[in-house]
Amino acid sequence: MKSTFENPYYYLNNFDRVLTWIQERSSDLLNQSEIDFIESFSTLSTESKVIFVQMIMRKGISFLRVNCTMRRSATRI
Repeated sequence: MKSTFENPYYYLNNFDRVLTWIQERSSDLLNQSEIDFIESFSTLSTESKVIFVQMIMRKGISFLRVNCTMRRSATRI
């Protein structure tokens, strides 16, 4: 596995790992909405997943629209 600094998508890989772990070990505790989310998330493109994970990880002032820039594509949202 690459180190955090070598892998620009480390946070996405970690998020995917958590979803996989939950699905494999605790699926009986999930409601249908949560199961649907995990299944839908896995079908998204990498860029869509990156945007989603970046958005849910932001807190406070870093969540302001002016601060939401995709570093890899420099696309403002």
